[in-house]
Amino acid sequence: LANPNLLIQDSTMIVVESLMEDCGEELLKAHPQELQMLMQKVVEKMKSNNEEIRHMAISAVGQAIGPGMPSPFQGLTEQYLQNLFVLAKDSSPKVLLRVGWAFIALQEAGSSQLKMRFEDCIKVMLHLASKSDEKVVFCAFEFFRLLLQHGNLPRSDWFATREKSMAQGALAKMLGPYLKNLVPLLLRSLVFSEEELADLGEEKDSHVPDTAQEVAPRHARQSKGK
Repeated sequence: LANPNLLIQDSTMIVVESLMEDCGEELLKAHPQELQMLMQKVVEKMKSNNEEIRHMAISAVGQAIGPGMPSPFQGLTEQYLQNLFVLAKDSSPKVLLRVGWAFIALQEAGSSQLKMRFEDCIKVMLHLASKSDEKVVFCAFEFFRLLLQHGNLPRSDWFATREKSMAQGALAKMLGPYLKNLVPLLLRSLVFSEEELADLGEEKDSHVPDTAQEVAPRHARQSKGK
């Protein structure tokens, strides 16, 4: 990772990412100190000038501090999170997409550090939802979908309560000030582009009102035909 040759750094990051994904827990048990030193270097690579290395560094560190990983990487989590907030302003859609999924992973894992900066996380996701890249926008909306679906997210104590109704009330209170930003982004995503409208085409009888049979639910039409 210290080699100035970007091709060597890129190859090294591929190996590290694969190791952490496939056997990170086993390596941690056998070589905790060495692995911690390695991951410290990987966290630093999140600041690389190379897009691909930034992208892979986010993924590799995410594997190390993910849920179920009994690791001594607690000290790295705050640095990792801080780098994610910085990279949320990255110019690369590929990096932004990885940043978005990294926040979702921390959210689902119930990260205590993310809990303390949760409103900052919401702002980041609103920022990502405003981007032109469809995959980045989808990731941002997936964050809000999971948040609203689960209320008090699994395996977490986001709102210091186990009562779902109370947690959802706290969630609604927290999201309230941001709805004025979120709703327009949702509405914008519902608008068809000119290309999509062209693909839809125009029905030959679009000027003719639908009949009762045409608008009836499918199961209703089927029952009438029996």
